[in-house]
Amino acid sequence: MRLKTLLSSVCIVGTFLSTITDTDAALLAEAALAKFAGVTTAHVARTGAVRYIAPSFRGMASRIVWPFMGVQTRATHSKVFEHEFAVATTDISFKQLLDPSNDKEVIISFLNTFVPTFAHNPVKEVEPASIVIPSLPRAGDGDRKEKATFMDLHVKSESGASYLVEMQARRHILFDERALFYLCNTYGRQLSEAEMRTKDWYRSLKPTIAVQVLDYDSNRIRGIKDRDMEDMQVKRVREHPLPEGEYIKHYTMKDGHSGQELDHIQMVQVELPRYITRPLFPPQRDFSPVEWWLSILRHSAEYSQDYIDTLSAEGITIPDVVQKGFERLSYHKWNPDMQKEYRLQVEDREEFEAMYAVERAEGKKEGKIEIAREMLVDNVPVSSIAKYTGLTTEEVEAIRDGTLVDERT
Repeated sequence: MRLKTLLSSVCIVGTFLSTITDTDAALLAEAALAKFAGVTTAHVARTGAVRYIAPSFRGMASRIVWPFMGVQTRATHSKVFEHEFAVATTDISFKQLLDPSNDKEVIISFLNTFVPTFAHNPVKEVEPASIVIPSLPRAGDGDRKEKATFMDLHVKSESGASYLVEMQARRHILFDERALFYLCNTYGRQLSEAEMRTKDWYRSLKPTIAVQVLDYDSNRIRGIKDRDMEDMQVKRVREHPLPEGEYIKHYTMKDGHSGQELDHIQMVQVELPRYITRPLFPPQRDFSPVEWWLSILRHSAEYSQDYIDTLSAEGITIPDVVQKGFERLSYHKWNPDMQKEYRLQVEDREEFEAMYAVERAEGKKEGKIEIAREMLVDNVPVSSIAKYTGLTTEEVEAIRDGTLVDERT
């Protein structure tokens, strides 16, 4: 009822300010609706509720109503939007960065930089390929199909090999298994019906390589809580952690006894936070191609064109392909729909990071409590437990007495 009243009121007020317009004010309107409805602005944006508000209100809201109300919005609360270049690790930025539809040099450089040289021949040319994973008909529904699944990027090289490229800013359960499904599905669908009808159809099969850029360190994962299944990556990492200093995983089909390897299905994962050889920003004169790529992927928003222009005076030359990448990430040159989607993705990411920080803090506190309980069982003095866990003496005593209150409830 409160949301309905709000919509009615703002539309009435908006009619008196029909001469004031501002496209970006839609974001501000979303923020206010979210505040009244008790949901996130991303949720409001996806419902399309703002389209019911008169355009005139949008302009009025950005200049008068929301500042008066003290509403903080996606358009104003994040310094990300003040930067000249978009954060490269959002989905829309990543696709824009590597888009092969016009200049293919950028994605060719990316592939030749991150796919291990022993995994493929250097890529010289690529063509865009289908990003759709077709769905199967549902039982009893005739020809009706499930919603199709879409990959981020799919290109084929001059040799016929397929490359599936994806950005994953945050991990979800069974991510590796999902990526393997995309990989195998693409490999299995690479031949046309005409090719499949030939006697030696299998001679036409070409390798399929998936490349995932991950904005997290798999060695530091704590596990994702799920009601139905265990987070199996935690066990894999615990038993086989990525060695110190390594930041690329390369999965292949390899026989565990002989070591013989099949190279037609491969998966490469680049874990951005794990590159610790040296800082990636500010750039150095002797940056290698891979360090330039890692710098733009991790620090794109910290660059500006003015800063880039000053680098040459310092003897630092940005490779042409990296310069082209920055041009593609020039956020303020994107069309309004792309800008809006980018803002949504940034907000979702910031909300997730805030939630993740809280969960990590809670997880650390839970871990300390469990340690304290074990120490109490071993009759360790309360003062010593407080000293080594960081808990207060009162908290340790409450754990001992069974009166500790869960602050999350």
